[in-house]
Amino acid sequence: MQSMGRVDAMRFCPTWAMVTLVGAAALTWVGCSSSPPPAPAQPTTQQIRGDSDRFFDKMKQEEKERGGMK
Repeated sequence: MQSMGRVDAMRFCPTWAMVTLVGAAALTWVGCSSSPPPAPAQPTTQQIRGDSDRFFDKMKQEEKERGGMK
């Protein structure tokens, strides 16, 4: 049985390097090909109206506490 010489070992490395690169590229492609997560639901008009009403009520309360605009 012959021992693997330096020349044979150098020929072996590019093959494994290529296999590793192709494998990494395939895994990346498979991982990136999945569908993106769904977008969050848009707020309804009633939710927006309720949020804005609370915001203006809070502003009015703060204005009263500060003594109004001077």
